[in-house]
Amino acid sequence: MVKILAVLAALSTAVVPVAADNCTRGLYYCGWLLLQIGGYFPQIDDAFHNAGLATSRDHVNRGLFYCLGGDNGDIRFVTLCDAVCRDADGGNIFC
Repeated sequence: MVKILAVLAALSTAVVPVAADNCTRGLYYCGWLLLQIGGYFPQIDDAFHNAGLATSRDHVNRGLFYCLGGDNGDIRFVTLCDAVCRDADGGNIFC
């Protein structure tokens, strides 16, 4: 478990070479997309923990989140997609 978290933490910092940004309030996001936006690993980890789920690469890839907004771009876990959470151009997020 510790190795998985270490890998995910390293991956989340390696994916985005630019400064972190916030999600847009009222929109849905895939977990992998939040990692690309940057700085969302701690919030994703907390959201999974609060939902009683383990944080894993699979859960991040299948996780669907709702952006609550605010100064920190707060998010709320919605569901795990059966397959992969997808972004179909233009912000159309779906399972």
